[in-house]
Amino acid sequence: MGDTSVTRHGVGDLLRRLRPTRRVRRRKDPVAAPEAEASGTESSRSADDSPTAYRTFSRKLAPSLTALGGALALGGGLGQWMRATKLEAEGLTAEQVAATWGYESWPGWAIAVLGALAIASAVTWLMSLLVVKVLPILYTAGVIALVAWQLPLVDEEAARIATAAREELDFVTFHSGYGWGAWLMLAGSVLLFLAVTAGILREIDIRRGVPG
Repeated sequence: MGDTSVTRHGVGDLLRRLRPTRRVRRRKDPVAAPEAEASGTESSRSADDSPTAYRTFSRKLAPSLTALGGALALGGGLGQWMRATKLEAEGLTAEQVAATWGYESWPGWAIAVLGALAIASAVTWLMSLLVVKVLPILYTAGVIALVAWQLPLVDEEAARIATAAREELDFVTFHSGYGWGAWLMLAGSVLLFLAVTAGILREIDIRRGVPG
């Protein structure tokens, strides 16, 4: 009797082991899913907020460059464009023999006025209205065009004065070239161009959703 009971129990255990097991499917937890999505959103936000993420130019860059470039154009437009000096003998101080000033001609006044308008229009880069941001672009184009027109003329005048001075023999050295006003105009034109470039690129990035 004891052997029969042992045998029955052994067969029952064997049948239970051979019986196919049912796989329990895990149901999607409706509470855990939003948490997972939220964690994914937070990770993407943290990636955007990371220090290495791409950001557009600062909103103060274009206004600052526009104001500084306009101030340089204003001063350079009315300043000294060409200066010629000669040294008559060793040990003496160089003497200025010729000079050209921007306020003596209408292009100089035009550059100064456009520089002043550029300074006033620098604040338009901070406005949301796109139309007003065309103003600093137009003033910049005007300054660059006038400076590009006048600087070669100033260079030609300096060369003409230097050529005429070769006929004189009452000096040791003679120099003619750009004055401080011409260099200010050139620097102002470069800064205004950089301001317009930064302002346009920032507008494109902002409309693409790039953080700034």
